[in-house]
Amino acid sequence: MYSYSYLCRRFTINGVDIVPVLTKEEGTIKDIEVKKNSTCNRDVTMNLYLELTTFPTELAESSFVYELYKNSETMAIASGNFSNKEQGNTITLLSNQILNTSKDTYTLYIYIDGNVDNPGTMAGKNFLFKLWGSGEGAIYKENVITTTDNPTGGTSKFFNTEVMREEIQSLTIAEDNTVPDTPGVVSKDISQNKDGTVMLWYTPKEVTSSDGSTKTMYDMWIGGENGVLQTGTNASGMFAYLTNIEKLDLSKLDTSYITNMSKMFYMSSGLKSIDLSNFNTSNVTNMNGMFWGCSSLPALDLKTFNTSKVTDMNNMFAECSNIT
Repeated sequence: MYSYSYLCRRFTINGVDIVPVLTKEEGTIKDIEVKKNSTCNRDVTMNLYLELTTFPTELAESSFVYELYKNSETMAIASGNFSNKEQGNTITLLSNQILNTSKDTYTLYIYIDGNVDNPGTMAGKNFLFKLWGSGEGAIYKENVITTTDNPTGGTSKFFNTEVMREEIQSLTIAEDNTVPDTPGVVSKDISQNKDGTVMLWYTPKEVTSSDGSTKTMYDMWIGGENGVLQTGTNASGMFAYLTNIEKLDLSKLDTSYITNMSKMFYMSSGLKSIDLSNFNTSNVTNMNGMFWGCSSLPALDLKTFNTSKVTDMNNMFAECSNIT
């Protein structure tokens, strides 16, 4: 059994108001520590990618460059420029890189080379890149939500908070991971690496029932650093038993690495609307009971779903009695 894991805190690379510089050390720098986890005597290989999440067209120049160094080596092991690149492109920095030591440190420099002529329109631009890797048996990315314990009912706690799933009245994907500094707000770090890149927070409120009684319910938010919010490979039961939420907008959630969506919305009987417009299901193999018991849903728009790898769809829409 062998894999690798990142030890660094963040994987988002954010350049703000960038200007031409004379040395790479004056540009944007990202250090990446990679640790080899191996229980057998063989090499582990890694691929490293740079995704151009926010990329102004003015930066698509040969003088906007990147260089990747390993440990204390003085020669770059990968380099290139952003000429002819577009927003949404992914650059392969490393392919089948062998990890033959217990830990390696990679340093990525991104900068406008001030030693050559540059168009004046390049200066002052912002960019946002995502750095991520893949390897044998594992994929690691930034701002990943921790895997939830399998809930068993409405009284199960949501992401190990003190709040029961049936007590949540609203759940919002926030613009970032900034927790409001207001009285009554309770927050929890739910990032996979416990580094604060994904935060959950909530506030209580008193709700009056139809019989005149009152009970405490909660409004809840989840946000990732720089607006990037991703799941791991296992999302089974993630939004199950949310019986008092009527609307769920998941259009900002990156689901591209999920393989297991079984019972993802199981028995969330109050749901009347789910925005799945940006759901990426290209790697999903298990959708067993995904919407089972979503009895208030009148319709589902699944036109973006890619089910080419799915092998289990049993009971996917069981007890969805309101869908016509």
